[in-house]
Amino acid sequence: MITRRKLFRVFLAVFALSCVALGVAYLARAEIYRHFRGLPPYTHALGDSHVEKLPMRDGVKLRTGVFLPEGKGPFPTVLIRSPYAGRAFFGLICQTLGRYGYACVLQDARGTNDSEGEWVPFDNEREDGLATLDWLRAQPFVNGNIGLLGPSYLGSVQWIMADALPPEVKTIIPQVFGTDLYAPAYERGLFRPEVSTAWATLMPAHDMRLRASGDYIAASKHRPAIEADELYMTRKLPWYREWLQNPNPGDPLWHSPRVIGITQVPARMKIPVLMIGGWFDPFVGPWATQKQTRVADQTILGGTLDLPTDIER
Repeated sequence: MITRRKLFRVFLAVFALSCVALGVAYLARAEIYRHFRGLPPYTHALGDSHVEKLPMRDGVKLRTGVFLPEGKGPFPTVLIRSPYAGRAFFGLICQTLGRYGYACVLQDARGTNDSEGEWVPFDNEREDGLATLDWLRAQPFVNGNIGLLGPSYLGSVQWIMADALPPEVKTIIPQVFGTDLYAPAYERGLFRPEVSTAWATLMPAHDMRLRASGDYIAASKHRPAIEADELYMTRKLPWYREWLQNPNPGDPLWHSPRVIGITQVPARMKIPVLMIGGWFDPFVGPWATQKQTRVADQTILGGTLDLPTDIER
């Protein structure tokens, strides 16, 4: 007969073993991540890391984390600028880069997380990104070689300033983001709530952290759609309403200077670009339709793709 005392001992033993396993996993998380990603052995230990409140040209301060490898340096450096709340994930990427001898700088975009200011999609990313690069290229830990990295909106902040990069920036690696902003918002004139509404419920201002499940579904169903922001995103979002009110590719929004500016960037670039995407992400379409972004042999899913001809087949 199993007594309560024996059950309690079994529970304590299982609990202790679980704690040990979690502790081992935590200590070995870097190696676990390396094996999961299929990466080669690390070459460096991690060095110092610190956080700065970096002032932009208008005085707004952005939270900027610096991760360094162990050693004297200087190092090749990667800049990641993000509006998303998952700083731990991107911090893990920075730590991984550090273990391969790269310095990594992770910045919260204006108006998000611990950065000051108001976040409006795409509006401040060019000025803030270039100001950050001006600061970065003067840092003693940078060896004169800088790369930009990141997916989704983190890719857009690269494109937005890619025609005005300082010579220290040797490449950009935008993932799942093109330069045609109309295509992910609309498909054949139909608004895409699975992209734009879902994103709006995930990416509002400091006081508007919502749920991508219930809030997104309810907002997508609501009619008239123009009211959904106040009801399900806590207040009016002028940029979201602007997207809704410009359903045609010829409408003013899609020909405004800030939108046309990013569309014209690829034709003015002077550095190589590695574009990464997947067949079912919403930004393959913009690559195919945006003639200026065509680069033969784009790397996609480990293979090569000649855009846009292969997509048109």
